[in-house]
Amino acid sequence: MEMVTEEYRGFVITYTRVRVDAARWIVNLSSDDSHLKVQLRGGKEVYTGHRSLEGAIGRAKTRVDGILGPA
Repeated sequence: MEMVTEEYRGFVITYTRVRVDAARWIVNLSSDDSHLKVQLRGGKEVYTGHRSLEGAIGRAKTRVDGILGPA
């Protein structure tokens, strides 16, 4: 499976182009920056979208914006 990596404001969002789970899209949020990584629960977080990949990515970006404030 091909993994896609998208950087967003110091964080990294990764996901597969093809849905792995038939019921949802799965998106991972992490950071290589130690100061940002501690802001995430357990150093990484998982977001799901039942309707669309864009929805799951949007939830991850909303979390980043909540940590860092508006862009």
